[in-house]
Amino acid sequence: MFWLIAAIGLALFLFKELYRKRRKYPPGPTPLPLLGNMLSIMSDFPGITAYKEWKKRFGPIYTYWLGPWPIVTVNDYSTIQELFINDGETTADRVPFSSVSEVYRGGLYGIADTNGKVWREQRRFALHTLRDFGLGKAEMQERILNETADLLAQLENDCETNGKTKPSKYMEKTVASVINLTLFGFRFDQEHESEFYRLNQLLKDQLQVLANPLLVAFFSVPNLIPYIPFVRGKFEKVFKVRDAINGYFQQHIDAHKKAIDYLNDDVGDFCDAYIKEMYKRKDDPDTSFHDKQFVNVCGDLWLAGVDTTATTMGWGVIVLLHHPEVLSKLHDEFDRVIDSDRLITTNDKPALPYTNAFLNEVQRWANIAPQNLLRRMNKEVTIGGVTIPEGASITPQISMLLADETVFPEPDKFKPERFLDGDGKLKTFKEFLPFSVGKRQCPGEGLAKMELFLFFSNLTHRFHIENVDPSNPPSLVKQMKTGGKPGEFECILRRRIMGDST
Repeated sequence: MFWLIAAIGLALFLFKELYRKRRKYPPGPTPLPLLGNMLSIMSDFPGITAYKEWKKRFGPIYTYWLGPWPIVTVNDYSTIQELFINDGETTADRVPFSSVSEVYRGGLYGIADTNGKVWREQRRFALHTLRDFGLGKAEMQERILNETADLLAQLENDCETNGKTKPSKYMEKTVASVINLTLFGFRFDQEHESEFYRLNQLLKDQLQVLANPLLVAFFSVPNLIPYIPFVRGKFEKVFKVRDAINGYFQQHIDAHKKAIDYLNDDVGDFCDAYIKEMYKRKDDPDTSFHDKQFVNVCGDLWLAGVDTTATTMGWGVIVLLHHPEVLSKLHDEFDRVIDSDRLITTNDKPALPYTNAFLNEVQRWANIAPQNLLRRMNKEVTIGGVTIPEGASITPQISMLLADETVFPEPDKFKPERFLDGDGKLKTFKEFLPFSVGKRQCPGEGLAKMELFLFFSNLTHRFHIENVDPSNPPSLVKQMKTGGKPGEFECILRRRIMGDST
């Protein structure tokens, strides 16, 4: 009798896992109980190979399971345009993974995880305030160029002193200085750089855990975490790091509160602006402007403003170490167009098509967001003969557009020329969407584009970039433990004499 009951129980469990829970979603790979399709993703991190195979088998719309969560993924441009651009309100909301937010954030806070009135208020305030501080304007370019000049000097000094350098260390600090200057009014100069290195290490420690999909799945069953020693230890580390990061932001928020003059309309940075907005709304019981929300907004802006840009810069240097011929072509273009050792500015951008093609190809090839953040279907939609139910978690799989071999032949190869036409002018592709699409498109796109152009054009204009060991260039493999970031690497930078592209 026991074995009969066990067999019936197992049969019912498998029926639920393999059929019942899947029947209302678009078809996709069969998920394992509890794990979903995570093993396929983790076996060849970051999962691009699995996504490509599933697209071939199931078409441009399919469902895969990240642990207990079903994810409908859209992999072709026309469907992405219809669902996320033309009908943007249907996919405007984030998936409310309340278990994740409750466990990590302590509720639905910030910009990335919120919906409705809170999201619209916070996003609108952030965009308007950042624009007031020069986002995309001449003032922001001046800030970035100041950081660029400092970056070039540090890299050159490091090479002169040690014969080589670890560029990621300095590039991360440079990008972080831009966003921290905007948020809190100071850059990570010699007086403050220890703060950056501490905060940056905390973020890396956290990423080592949160980059593992298997561990992230435990957010859905938080009550089990204390009973699994390995998982418990990892989560204790995450929470300790979270508290330290939030403590950093709260420390500077408190310092600004002590110094602020509420009667003066002038604001020096984003923190001043937010504190004054909190003060204006202090008598509103439904206000979304308060300390806990502000700490989470700071975290969102920091990660959006630092992580992706620094990661792209790191991969850009690595591909140049593998493709010295690309660096030579960049130098040739600089010699024709710039012909001096001055800093390159955005005014030079239209005259540098190969440089722009190189930057586009770095973003396309690096493909640093294999899984976009999830959105929620606000109504049922049938498209291309496939019905997507209301409430489903859905994502525009931008990584598949960037790796689409029908648009970008030999997508695994690094070829800036794919972004140039026969006359050497910059080509555009509607599928080139590294900053996502629709209502949740990255609000920092303008800043990121400006940073990448100014940092990279001036770095490659100033230096020859060489391998420390020509027979052993840095790895091009993305590691799960780094969340797809490039590993630590070294290179040699030699000051370039104008006209010397050798």
